Amino acid sequence: MGFGIPSWQVDGMDPLAVKLAMEQAVAAPYCASRLADAGARIDALMPRVNTAEAEALTRMKAGLASYAAVVEAIVVKIQRGEINDPWRANAALEPAKGATRSA
Repeated sequence: MGFGIPSWQVDGMDPLAVKLAMEQAVAAPYCASRLADAGARIDALMPRVNTAEAEALTRMKAGLASYAAVVEAIVVKIQRGEINDPWRANAALEPAKGATRSA
């Protein structure tokens, strides 16, 4: 549990599992954001973080967003039959993994 938030552990070699975990990870903050946009008070839902933590979270969010885009592109290629080998899928993920690790 990072930052007191429940998490999933998935096999990075399984693009579908990663995609599903990413969708779940994005769903709650997205819903909270939409509620806030509609005028709801969600202060109790938002974690309190200091400046350094907020900057780290911003970097992680950007890294995960780029990773999610790469995973989505790989899923599309799998659905089209362009990628049918887990090793090729993993090789396609390598640049995104490096970017996410550095975030």
